[in-house]
This record gives sequence, C-alpha cells and structure tokens, in this order.
Amino acid sequence: MKTLKDINKVSNQYREIRKFISLYSSCANENSQILLDIEVNPLSPGFYLQAFANGLDQAMESYHQSVVDLERKFLRRPTLSLMFIFHEIEKFRPLFEFITRLINSVRTQKLFGCQILQHLQNNILHGDKSIMKAVQM
Repeated sequence: MKTLKDINKVSNQYREIRKFISLYSSCANENSQILLDIEVNPLSPGFYLQAFANGLDQAMESYHQSVVDLERKFLRRPTLSLMFIFHEIEKFRPLFEFITRLINSVRTQKLFGCQILQHLQNNILHGDKSIMKAVQM
C-alpha cells in the first residue's frame, strides 16, 4: 500500500506543477485565465514568470516521455508489477519535490521579475544531476 501512496504522491506533485505551468506559461489559454481568476492569490504576470513556467514545462518533458514509455510497456505486458511502475516513477521524486518547493516559494513570497531568477540562482547548488539539468534548461 505504501508503494501506491508513493506513486500517488509523485502524480499529485506532477499535477500541481502542470497547473502552475498552465497558468503562467506562454502556452496559457482561455481556460488558464479562468483558473487564474479563481486562484486565491494569483502572481503578477511577467516575462520572468512566463520564462520560469516555460522552463518547468521543458523540465517535465522527460517525465512525460517516461510515462508514455511506461504505458507502452504496460500495454505489451499488462502483468507488470506495481514495483516496476514505482521504480520508473520514483526517479522523478527528487526533481518534483525540488520544483514544488520552488513554485511554493515563488507563490508565498510573491516573487516577480529578477527575484525569480535570483531565487532560482540561490537554490541551484546541490548534488542531484537531474535537478541540475532541469535548472539549466
């Protein structure tokens, strides 16, 4: 049961990241504007926030591709275990936790403009290569 909860946690983090991206990226549409109006404390729109959201979108591409590959594997062999799925998804947990913390900081501190860039710069140094790759995008 813990394995399923861990998979669910990663998927919930992904959903929150996607929500942020859909609200603030350059690909935001009319539905995003409706969600933005509903959001309790929306952030001030700007180029840095948009670039930040676009960068997060690029960082999520490897996860999206991994899920597509996982679906293909599962369709070929529906007997794949939950542990196999967990192993494929678990490798994204540190990245998602890092991105979720960044998003929460941007929201709670109401960062805008160069403050977003400075915050990213202050949080970039650590030993995880997947996070470093995502931040450099």
